[in-house]
Amino acid sequence: MSLPRLFFRRIAPCLALASMVFLTPLRTHPQAAPAPAPAAQAAPAAAPPRMPPPTPEQLAIQAASEKEHQREMDALGIKELRRGADGDPKSPNAANYDESKADVYPTLPDPLTLNNGKRVTSAKAWWIKRRPEIVELFDREIYGRVPASTPKVTWEVVSSKQEKNGDVPVITKELIGHVDNSIDPAIKVNIELTLSTPANATGPVPVIMEFGFSKEFMEQMRKRFPQFATLMNSQGPTWQQQVLAHGWGYAEYVPTSVQADNGAGLNEGIVGLMNKGQPRKLDDWGALRAWAWGASRALDYFETDKAVDAKQVGIEGHSRYGKATLVTMAYDQRFAIAYVSSSGEAGAKLYRHIFGEQVGNIAGGEFYWMAGNFMKYAGPLTPGDLPVDNHELVALCAPRPTFISGGATNGDGWVDAKGMFLAAAGAGPVYRLLGKKDMGTTEFPPIETALIDGDIAFRQHSGGHTPGPNWPTFLTFASRYLHGPPVTPVSGGAASGSPPPSPLHLTAEQDRKRTLDLLGIADSQLRPQPSNNANAPNATNYDESKANPYPNLPDPLTLKNGEKVTTADEWWKDRRPEIVADFNREILGNEPANLPKVTWELVSATQETIGDVPVVTRRMAGHVDNSSYPQITVTIDVVLTTPAHAAGPVPVIVSLAFPADFKSSLARPLTDAGSGGPGDYGQGWIRPVLARGWGVAVLSPNSWQLDSGAGLTEGIIGLMNKGQPRSVDDWGTIRAWAWGTSRFLDYLETDKSVDAKQVGIFGHSRFGKTALVTMAYDPRFAILFSSSSGEGGAKLYRHIYGEQMPNVASSTEYHWMAGNFLRYAGPKTPADLPVDNHEMIALCAPRPVFIGVGGGDGDGYANPKGDGWADARGMFLAEVGASPVYKLLGKQDLGTTDFPPAETALTTGDLAFRQHPGGHTPAPNWPAFLDFASRYLHAPQAAQ
Repeated sequence: MSLPRLFFRRIAPCLALASMVFLTPLRTHPQAAPAPAPAAQAAPAAAPPRMPPPTPEQLAIQAASEKEHQREMDALGIKELRRGADGDPKSPNAANYDESKADVYPTLPDPLTLNNGKRVTSAKAWWIKRRPEIVELFDREIYGRVPASTPKVTWEVVSSKQEKNGDVPVITKELIGHVDNSIDPAIKVNIELTLSTPANATGPVPVIMEFGFSKEFMEQMRKRFPQFATLMNSQGPTWQQQVLAHGWGYAEYVPTSVQADNGAGLNEGIVGLMNKGQPRKLDDWGALRAWAWGASRALDYFETDKAVDAKQVGIEGHSRYGKATLVTMAYDQRFAIAYVSSSGEAGAKLYRHIFGEQVGNIAGGEFYWMAGNFMKYAGPLTPGDLPVDNHELVALCAPRPTFISGGATNGDGWVDAKGMFLAAAGAGPVYRLLGKKDMGTTEFPPIETALIDGDIAFRQHSGGHTPGPNWPTFLTFASRYLHGPPVTPVSGGAASGSPPPSPLHLTAEQDRKRTLDLLGIADSQLRPQPSNNANAPNATNYDESKANPYPNLPDPLTLKNGEKVTTADEWWKDRRPEIVADFNREILGNEPANLPKVTWELVSATQETIGDVPVVTRRMAGHVDNSSYPQITVTIDVVLTTPAHAAGPVPVIVSLAFPADFKSSLARPLTDAGSGGPGDYGQGWIRPVLARGWGVAVLSPNSWQLDSGAGLTEGIIGLMNKGQPRSVDDWGTIRAWAWGTSRFLDYLETDKSVDAKQVGIFGHSRFGKTALVTMAYDPRFAILFSSSSGEGGAKLYRHIYGEQMPNVASSTEYHWMAGNFLRYAGPKTPADLPVDNHEMIALCAPRPVFIGVGGGDGDGYANPKGDGWADARGMFLAEVGASPVYKLLGKQDLGTTDFPPAETALTTGDLAFRQHPGGHTPAPNWPAFLDFASRYLHAPQAAQ
């Protein structure tokens, strides 16, 4: 091998690892090759960029490494090693990229069988017997033994400064961990660590620590390699900015400050210090264990830093540092979660899966990562002789969550994504034994499929050798486990006691772009919005024969572990919380834990007569406590009308109104018919409700959260985020509107004129969505009328008819949902959703639900005579899909699974449906709903 080629082999991984800071793919192995063409070996990889010639210092390191390599081979009595895989497809030793040839050693060691052949059947036996056996084998044969007594590390804060990363104020500490070198003062080891935490955190924060490079090294790379200037200008948020968006901190640990990344360094660093500068023994630790030791010492420091929640520290590493990350997670049970990126051979990849990089590559080149004994398995022994494999290394991480990542075969084939997936699958039995969930499948998934519902996670992205594309998915996964404290904005550089800054104002387009950047998605990756223009190439589908490309719905009565739900108790305790968690994480967003108090004010009270009913109409204002951030004022506007001479507390129907409808509810006399314009559907429903002896309330959701992405840094969402943009798993506008509606129900529980156990909720169109979400999340509401709610409401996402996910993901509607929802408009599809809206309806069970909609001929917009955009059949099918839950809870479903003719009122069960022949309006369905509701709501009877 020529010296320039060898130098590239040494330095290219550094370049690629450094590139993860910029989220830019770079291949780290000159021997890696693209994915194989059909029935042929892979084409050779593109030629690497021309590298500068090695320096004299690098040549000396190379010579010393080769000398140490030969010394260890001699100690093992090995004359020759099997050659590692070669990236040149013309080479007789070309790397294999043909999966049909990969399973040369199909039998894996069983992680749940003791060395004596007995089965492990309990968690106690795992911890006391089997786990120590596996650790011993990895120590002796693969990674080497850490000395029994290692030196003390004294941490020094070199500097602490306030700065901004993107828009987020942070406090950054530069730290040095001085390793006690009294046993050999000639060898100095100083651990380099940088810690950044949000300056506005109100308590200790979770931290993600990356195995990375020093600033000095990165500066050298910029000088030596001009392509770094391009990498520096990459678009999109860095991984650090994505972590900060969750309210967490980040740290950057430099492993090579503990142990050099070469064989010449084995007489120096922590390995050399412990051996007093002498050569290591064959079962002594290599660089991977040394790097892991240094990471653990960083965690020791975090346990002393009051800004860090040391029980919520995760680690991330890529390529060789992905290997080190996995080793660290396996050996130090204090780490909470791991992101193991493209770790390949000696990392998450099975040694026995002969694809891409092989044992011979590690034993022949990066031997110093491992114990000397590891070289035996590149000759005369084989991977089949290993007493363990890397599914057992993943198993050592159990029961903690571990995310395994790789890139596409064409670009990252060297690391063997399938081999890593198989290792994760092989660790599944241990996770299950310890009460955790595996990936849910042993079938290798299609590229970009995120397997993140269990505690072992896997995703292969479509990029090259980079962790960048999987950061958003990892952070979504990690959000299930890591939880930071509330964040309070501070003004940059302002003196203590000065007022916090004004809310950050973004346009909807700017905020949506920011959200897509956090998700690592380009707008071009989203599917085009269905158009109302029938002649457009992406015209909206109104053909039922084309509406079912995703026919399989998630089963609302099957737990994630595959077990069936057969009792009401299992529904309430086990399955319902699973569904709620999926909607929170993927669709609607998480409501903050500590929401402010609302104080209600009576603005005015008027006695009047509406129709023939004497009533009292009260204008109410709910003042939301904004003491945490006075720059944002939030008020809930309501009009409440109740019969003046009721014999007791009355039922109330709460309507969520568009601004025009809310304004008309204040006008006198009331107008039955609206203007026909958007959001003005008239007040004709009020008289028949009052005539039944019930009350009515009209809420203005826009009063506490604007219906615009530009309003996300104001209203209740902005108040909770102190005027800053939301994170990708934060609640959207629909959840915020539902929150305000529930706060009005809090008030009704104090109003003696109202029977708060008989409060129904109504909404149309986007507020039909909101009414359904409110009913699903607040079990106090007694009955629901959801009108023309469509996509994001009662309609199945998987029913491709009328409005679709790309419409809801547009700049005019994306704010309704969590940022995570945008992923399902591209590159994910509706079929990737872990839930669908039949399960949203099921969350309303056992309470009565009425779904209404207009005719299917027009779309309600371009053609106002119909309501096809809302997809009547898609909503009907969702009700059918919710039926098993209603029946399990002792209630009646629709009574049919056949879509009924228009104007057929299915109202005999506790689920109800009616399609009227009109357009996008609720008015024609009010009589049918009121008849249905009369079975459940009862006005007080006057004394005889």
